[in-house]
Amino acid sequence: MKKNSLRNSTIKSLALYSSLIIGFLLLAITHLSIWAGEYSYSNLNILKDDLKQKQKLILELEEKNMLLEEEKRRLSSSRNAIEGLARQNLGLIKPGETFYKFKKEITSKEKIELVKNQENSE
Repeated sequence: MKKNSLRNSTIKSLALYSSLIIGFLLLAITHLSIWAGEYSYSNLNILKDDLKQKQKLILELEEKNMLLEEEKRRLSSSRNAIEGLARQNLGLIKPGETFYKFKKEITSKEKIELVKNQENSE
């Protein structure tokens, strides 16, 4: 009877210690994956920074899209807008028109910069 009770207590102790070891290992693996795994806490911060950058980029692209849509609507609405754009970007003139191009006045600051650049190139 003593052998059976000793054997039962040994089995119970072994089961308890095995359960504790398995629990500790599971806890250690969980903590390891939280702090150093592929989906770790440090990677979470990196992903948050990436997300902020992507959201800024999305806002910039949406703003650019709105400007392009506005220009598209303006160009498709009237012939004058297309003509003005062609004149501005391509320098187109109508038959019988005279094209005048005015030179921009150079300010004193720009003159100083021009002289400095010429002296540096010599």
